[in-house]
Amino acid sequence: MSFLFPNKPTATSLAAIDRFDFSEWLVQPKWNGIRVLPMKDGDTYVLYNRYGKPLTKKHPRVVIDLPEPYLLDGELLPDQTIVLWDFAVLGGKRYTDKTYAERLEILRSAFERMGTVGISLIETKRAKFYKGLWVRMRSDERCEGLVFKRKDATDFWSFGNSSRELLTQLKYRRDR
Repeated sequence: MSFLFPNKPTATSLAAIDRFDFSEWLVQPKWNGIRVLPMKDGDTYVLYNRYGKPLTKKHPRVVIDLPEPYLLDGELLPDQTIVLWDFAVLGGKRYTDKTYAERLEILRSAFERMGTVGISLIETKRAKFYKGLWVRMRSDERCEGLVFKRKDATDFWSFGNSSRELLTQLKYRRDR
């Protein structure tokens, strides 16, 4: 199995978000951590960053122990917890042709069977509820903003490109 580069979010504004067709989008918190892509192929486990650089030696205790090959996508928080939000390969099968909404449901189902300590699944809401999530997450110092994802997008895994129509990120401005 070869490493796949995930697309990167494109910054946007609240004004632009208010013009979205909310029925087509999901919203998730953007955690303040390191984007990681845990990958297992056979007996080999590697924790990559979004650029494909191995992080396993730097974070040797961060391991997702599933028997089948996988390539997951998430955020490594300072407490060494991984928050998962997507995957390209699970159970040795590539799912990049599925929509994000379909992959998220498959990930939820697999997550229920994982039972691995130190892993959580991203909170996901329909985009029309973003203002409530925005208000609630602003008070959490671990959260940097919100990420909006098109439910029907299949192109989250390509060559690490920015993709405005597939993945959009909104960061908070914090007065410190």
